[in-house]
Amino acid sequence: MKRADRAQGGCGAVRWSRDPDGIVTVVLDDPTARTNMVTDAHVEGMRAVLDHLESTRDDVDGVIVTSAKESFFSGPEFEVAASPRESGSAYSHLVEVRDQLRRLEQSGRPVAAALVGGALGGGFEIALACHHRVGLDRGDVRWALAERTMGILPAGGGTVRATRMLGLATAVRETVGGGAAYDPAWALARGLIDELAPTPAAVEAAARRWVVAVGPDGGGQPWERPDWVVPGALPRDPAFDREVAELRGELDALADDPTLAARREILEVGLAALSQPLASAFAAETAAFLRLVSLPSAPAAAAVFGAMKRIRDRVEKGADTPAGDARSGASATFEIRYPNPLVDVFLPTSPKRVVEVPLPDGATERETAGAVARAASFGVPVLVRPGEGSTLHRVSVGEAVEVTRFVDAGEATLAAELLAPRG
Repeated sequence: MKRADRAQGGCGAVRWSRDPDGIVTVVLDDPTARTNMVTDAHVEGMRAVLDHLESTRDDVDGVIVTSAKESFFSGPEFEVAASPRESGSAYSHLVEVRDQLRRLEQSGRPVAAALVGGALGGGFEIALACHHRVGLDRGDVRWALAERTMGILPAGGGTVRATRMLGLATAVRETVGGGAAYDPAWALARGLIDELAPTPAAVEAAARRWVVAVGPDGGGQPWERPDWVVPGALPRDPAFDREVAELRGELDALADDPTLAARREILEVGLAALSQPLASAFAAETAAFLRLVSLPSAPAAAAVFGAMKRIRDRVEKGADTPAGDARSGASATFEIRYPNPLVDVFLPTSPKRVVEVPLPDGATERETAGAVARAASFGVPVLVRPGEGSTLHRVSVGEAVEVTRFVDAGEATLAAELLAPRG
């Protein structure tokens, strides 16, 4: 018999409470940051709450995972380095984070995600590990598995889960391989979100209704049930071989894409998701991630992540000054028309802006560096043009520093990503 009393606890960046009906609400809330991200505190907190759920399973009828932040959750706090060894303890969490999501998924109780805001990368991987997802129906909310835009792939099980849910072609072309951010209507139509609600409180209420309605034995992933049919063709079907050949051909045509290696690995992991046992598929996903972050091109491909993180840190410390402030030396600002999916996490102010610092023809290296430093010190991405009449370049990761002069390679990639049209 379930106890009638309430219970609560917390550890690191995660706290939980159980109500008299046996519903446990897990709240992701890093008290030291504006945004929830994968940190030591998050890993520690999830470990503790999962241990608690397993030890008190008879007192639990269901689980709701939500956030105390305006956004739900984003990706890892660490930057992608040239090798796992160089990133130190960050990569020691990789397998544990993946396995924690599997423990949540296999907890034996229904688990609902209450997405009270945006969820990108690792944040949306948490949502995919839940059995039901309720999202906030608001125009500025976006959900995405955007790791491919940084030259990597979702490594918390997201690539495998997306393929099982949506089929190989959709996962490779759109959801994981595309790396785009999805608005609520699109996500609902695609099946990435199960229902929408108009306010954060309504999101959590809807998640609770689902948990109560299905009962303590109503959990589990639909795509793990014997009657689940993966959309599209399946292995050992001639149509599947043709589909794979088409996907490989599409990738071959993207020879100049700096994230082509990630796209190829996403396809291979998708194949593993449909042809291997789940444990093997998750292991293949982890191995693919480690191969990608070991490539010489990995730091450049991930520079946008690092640049956004540095800017976010400056903003949170109060060092930000509105674009166009006379002290920054900027003479013009540009609104971002087609932002990278990660912008909403790292640059929460609206509208998103890049400051231009015009320089006279023949400006010296010292003059260039001084103008850029003044503008960058106020926490905004800086685009430098050598003189009047210059054009804004769409800069690829590999040529960013050569085409224009920026604060550093990270800032260069960030500005290029923000200013590049998406179509």
